[in-house]
Amino acid sequence: PIIKTSIFAPNAFTPDEQSNKTFSLAVNDISSYKLMIYNRQGVLIFKSEDPTESWDGTLNGTPCPQGSYVWILDYSDKTNPSILKKMKGSVTLLR
Repeated sequence: PIIKTSIFAPNAFTPDEQSNKTFSLAVNDISSYKLMIYNRQGVLIFKSEDPTESWDGTLNGTPCPQGSYVWILDYSDKTNPSILKKMKGSVTLLR
């Protein structure tokens, strides 16, 4: 069977509410994963190589301001694990 890699990225989250409190990508059939999130000044504020880890909207335990943040995912899929791919997007943190 053909393995189909899929990546889903929500476009907003609300850390101060009861639901939708964190940002994470939903992925399948990934062999390597590195997620980086940057603020408007280009400062790296979150990095993870674990697809089950999510960003809670903080930097060093301090809540980040409401706004738009850029995320970059470097990954490879299980079909071609030696080929590194890149995906970019943005997410809005709502307070």
